[in-house]
Amino acid sequence: MKTDLEAAAELLSSAQQVLVMGHRNPEGDCIASTVAMGLICDRLGLAVTLYNDDPVPENLLAMPGSDRLVDKVETGTTFDLAVVVDCGALDRIGRGTSLLEGLPILNLDHHVTNTFFGHVNLVRPEASSATEVVHELGEQLGLAMDPSLAEVIYCGVLTDTGSFHYSNATAKAFHLAGDLVSRGVDPWAVSSYLYENQPIARLRLLAAALQTLEVGPPGTYASIVLSEETFRLTGAGSDLTDGLINYPRSLRGVEIAVQFREIERHHYKISLRSKGAIDVGALASRFGGGGHRNASGLELRGTLEEVKVQLYTAILDLC
Repeated sequence: MKTDLEAAAELLSSAQQVLVMGHRNPEGDCIASTVAMGLICDRLGLAVTLYNDDPVPENLLAMPGSDRLVDKVETGTTFDLAVVVDCGALDRIGRGTSLLEGLPILNLDHHVTNTFFGHVNLVRPEASSATEVVHELGEQLGLAMDPSLAEVIYCGVLTDTGSFHYSNATAKAFHLAGDLVSRGVDPWAVSSYLYENQPIARLRLLAAALQTLEVGPPGTYASIVLSEETFRLTGAGSDLTDGLINYPRSLRGVEIAVQFREIERHHYKISLRSKGAIDVGALASRFGGGGHRNASGLELRGTLEEVKVQLYTAILDLC
């Protein structure tokens, strides 16, 4: 009987026209795993299209291959395989879900809440990142590492572990990063374009977000709010929100950080982060969301106050 890794390698190798896509509102691991998968397809001689509903975050534009992502697929373009990366469930893809109709799906992910929606599912909850899972598949295929692929994989592992701050910074993640550096990846060059090249709009967005900081009872939560008006006034886009939630998370005595981002009137995307024992993946699942034990997301509808009451009540029940 084939292992999931063998089945994934066989399915990919048998394809000719591949569509690779990740979740909407992509962050570092989503973009890196998408691009890494594209580079692997290139090496296999496969035609490949890299898709995402939303733009590549500005700090990732310097990563090799990030300019290959598109948000539209020309009418009449055909595929014989879809590879979905860094997605716990298909509804996280957004508009691109329609492109999957009739296609076999290879599901590459590391979310413990993954719904195993693929025809073949290579899901590793113990992995640091979806990019690490893609790297595992590349090794199974016997592909040698080249400089671009090495840098992309390093970006994915670095960003999803919070620069090796988070609990998913495993020994395997450190070993993989060390191996990639030994192969020529320059940690300072990567960190420079990821973290030392911010547009002024992001700092304005941070300043505005911190004005909304709300702290619950000791040992519970702290939150920030990003409204449509805030984005308008600061000139920032949603691609500049990555990492803002770490500010409330960093407060002494806070166990859960919450970021409310207004998508449209009475509709909020909510990000959750926890420091220790509290499972925010399970918390998000109560509301139809999902993610990891210490990082998850969900969406709620209602006024901001209504949404806050729903979520804070659930948090206080846990704490």
